[in-house]
Amino acid sequence: MGTYLRKQAEFVVVGSGPGGATVARQLAKAGKKVVLLERGKDHRGKWYYGTHLGCLIYCDKMGLSMTEEGLQIVRGIMTGGSTNLFCGCASPPPPWLKRKYKISMDGIVKQTIEELAIAPLARPLWGRATQRVQ
Repeated sequence: MGTYLRKQAEFVVVGSGPGGATVARQLAKAGKKVVLLERGKDHRGKWYYGTHLGCLIYCDKMGLSMTEEGLQIVRGIMTGGSTNLFCGCASPPPPWLKRKYKISMDGIVKQTIEELAIAPLARPLWGRATQRVQ
């Protein structure tokens, strides 16, 4: 029989990726009792983290999920979700989102950029693929 952990909370947030982590953080900052659940493990610090082998270990269906159209779906089942797979890449919401839904996320985007010190990757760290795209 497994070990069970009992916690009392006002909110339960499922998933520790960017969405879940942000919601949990905002609730906690507002003084709410929050439990953040993640199905996967924390693989950071393991020798395979960030390697192709690591992707097979912590991706849903070993990274071999496909859409009906044949597009590969890579979804990290781990602490931090797929953000860990994509190196925390971020970009602001596109202008059409604001126009279409008549909501502005400018304030929260600015706050996030400042708090996390989001900045372009330094050129010495660019790989060949990034150099080609740029």
